Amino acid sequence: MQKITLFLPVSLLISLSGLGCLFYSWKRQPDSAIYRTAGWILLTGSIYPWGRALGFEYGTILFFAVPALASWFVISTNMSGFARAEQGVLPETKGFDLKLGRVDMYLFLLIVPVCGLSSLLSSLAIAVLLPVSLTNQMATAVILLPLIWGALGSWVVMSTRPVAVAALLLCAAGISAASIFIR
Repeated sequence: MQKITLFLPVSLLISLSGLGCLFYSWKRQPDSAIYRTAGWILLTGSIYPWGRALGFEYGTILFFAVPALASWFVISTNMSGFARAEQGVLPETKGFDLKLGRVDMYLFLLIVPVCGLSSLLSSLAIAVLLPVSLTNQMATAVILLPLIWGALGSWVVMSTRPVAVAALLLCAAGISAASIFIR
């Protein structure tokens, strides 16, 4: 109980100070590298007091949740874009572009099933090849899956030829599946 009363306010203060530094760095033009760096250091350093206050399981959750919720609060109270709409100056709106919708659906279909399948099979293949216990193999696969999926999704989005990337990913998924089932 004493750890909670000591470390909880400290961790909250460090997290909000880091968020404040990042917000000040963003609002200040030109961007201030000192405040940005201090903000990231404070945010990263706040994980230790969060972990000491609530245990590292719950502390890690609050380490990520408090800055996100505080950011939503700051954004919702700092809506200067709506002031122009109240004054009668509305931003120009565009109609629905069918071609852009098709591109988004195309990228969605490439990223979710193709990249998801490829990342699932590759993370399982990597985990199966490790000389550790079954529990550690599962933990490794769970950690690797979103990392590989995000990297592959970024590759598909940034590629000028996403069909070729998808073909390579399907080949990699086949090789990964073969290495899993052969072993």
